[in-house]
This record gives sequence, C-alpha cells and structure tokens, in this order.
Amino acid sequence: MRIALIGSDGQLGTDIYSYFKSCGEDVYGLTIKDIEVCSKKSCSNAVLEIKPELVINTAAFNQVDRCEEEINRAFEVNAAGVKNVAQACLLCGAAMMHFSTDYVFGGYAQSVPFIEEDRPAPVSAYGVSKLAGEYVVGYMLKKYYLVRVSGLYGHAKSMDKGYNFVELMLDMASEGKEIKVVSDQTLTPTSSSDV
Repeated sequence: MRIALIGSDGQLGTDIYSYFKSCGEDVYGLTIKDIEVCSKKSCSNAVLEIKPELVINTAAFNQVDRCEEEINRAFEVNAAGVKNVAQACLLCGAAMMHFSTDYVFGGYAQSVPFIEEDRPAPVSAYGVSKLAGEYVVGYMLKKYYLVRVSGLYGHAKSMDKGYNFVELMLDMASEGKEIKVVSDQTLTPTSSSDV
C-alpha cells in the first residue's frame, strides 16, 4: 500500500513511520518542510506527487494553552488545514486517517473514562478546533478513519512542546522535584508505538 504520512517527524508520526517501514509498506514521510497543511496548494502538490492510497494526518497545533491565546491559528491548522488535506485526498482518491484527541469531550456530566459513542462537548479552543477537523473529514470524505488519542507519549518528543506528560513526570521524579498535577482530569496515557 502506498501511504503518505503527514507529520512523519513528530512524536506520533515517527513511530507510525517506523512501523509501516518495518512492515515493508511503501510509506512516504512528509514533514513541515515538505507540506504546509494550511496551504491548499502545498497539500495538493505534495499528496498528488505521491499518489497514495492512504493519507495519514498527524499534523496538529496541540499546545492547549497556546490554542486559547491563538484561536485563529488553532482553527487554521486543526480545521482548515485538515480540510486542505481532505481535499487532496479527494483529488487522488485516497482514504484519510486523521488523529484527534480526547479534548473533544468534557463539556457535560459524564462517567469516565469516555467511550467512543459519547457525545463530544469540548470546553477549550483546542478541543473545539480538533472537533471541527473531525467534522470536516466526515463531511468531505467517504473513506476515512478518525483516531482519538489521549496523553500521547513516544520515543520522539512532541514537535511543539518538546516533552509529553509521561516524560515530564519521569524527569521531575528523577530530579527529586515535587510532582503536582491537576486532580480534575482523567487520562489514559497512550504510547505512540501502540497506536
């Protein structure tokens, strides 16, 4: 299978790329140097050059606090950028696998952990922008996969943050620092190699 992997040098993309390579799949890694998801032309050109059967999109603006400060950027990457990738998939007939987040939940009383059938109700700009991206994919494409991950960690560091929750906790513990975490959130750390 010919696969185009957007964000192949990020925390999630690195492990996905390694997995498909180890399986002998024909995977093409695309980094921000190769494709700018916020540009319709860049998406179309990069994807059409590869002519994939599957496009995997791991690109995201995932700094939750910065998304609150830079709402336009959050929607530019997490919704409009996703639309550009979906449009490129339409042009070449590829299926799309899009990664989202558990941040699409949280706006109503709910037992935890959330399950796939729970109704999304995001309470942050990040969550709303990621849910908008999910809706774009579902609206535009017939062949797609939406994957929601929570507390992602892996061998590679997060491109934007430089760390992940698990690394941060381990670093703080090894340095003997007091570990303080919020008590009003539940998450299931997910290894990018398990995705």
